[in-house]
Amino acid sequence: MTTYPGSRSLPAVFVLGSSLTIQFGPFLEQELSGQFRYDRKRDTETERAEDDLDIPQGASGGDSGQVLAYLRGRRRTDPIDADILLLQCGLHDMRTDPKTGKRRVEPADFAANLHAALVEAANMGLEVVWLRITPVVDEVHNRLSTAFHRFSADVDTYNELADHIMEKLGIQVIDLHCLCATQVPHDLIDHIHYNEKARREQAAFIARELSVKPVSIDHDDGPPSRPTSPKFRSTTPAKTAPAPRQGIRPGPSPTRFRNAGQSENRHRDPN
Repeated sequence: MTTYPGSRSLPAVFVLGSSLTIQFGPFLEQELSGQFRYDRKRDTETERAEDDLDIPQGASGGDSGQVLAYLRGRRRTDPIDADILLLQCGLHDMRTDPKTGKRRVEPADFAANLHAALVEAANMGLEVVWLRITPVVDEVHNRLSTAFHRFSADVDTYNELADHIMEKLGIQVIDLHCLCATQVPHDLIDHIHYNEKARREQAAFIARELSVKPVSIDHDDGPPSRPTSPKFRSTTPAKTAPAPRQGIRPGPSPTRFRNAGQSENRHRDPN
């Protein structure tokens, strides 16, 4: 990778996602060392994600509505200083009340929130890389988690919605679902979280995918420049893994996406 003199010689990755991204985060930071600078949504003085990983707080991104609110707040007050936004949400959206069957965020609202979040990211000049939602093993999850349930069928529904959005906008996708399908249920330590071995594998897989993403560096004292033609990638991580969706094509440039977002925002609350 070409670099330029100065302290900002590497492109920066910012991670926004659920507790799964928190758990593989230290290993991902190690894997990316020397290629990318690493940062993520952080805990606050009053909220720590590790206090209860089932409650989206602190460093956890939460559901799609919380992700949208976070990105909107950062754009207004403290734009994220990064080149790539590694984005993941969905598992908190599909949390289902065992009594009523109502999901925390229904699929149509998830899709709307996700699209709006992508617009917010683009308006901060961030190149988004999407992590597909990881598997749920119904009989394991819903035996161990009685306060709320999740279902594999919902994972498929929400992934299909996100796949459609990312394909349409030409956003790179890392098929973390495909990798994790080879890790469940034997690498689960509870209803949804993974052991250290699996976390290391997840981090290595994501780092390999990010390492082939075209991010150019200007030969001056400015920050790294953004790619102008994002490329959708969906790589099968293991021979035993199910095949990812086929026929995905590159989409519009970030500039076109930002303009589209601004046009859409004229019909919404501009703030």
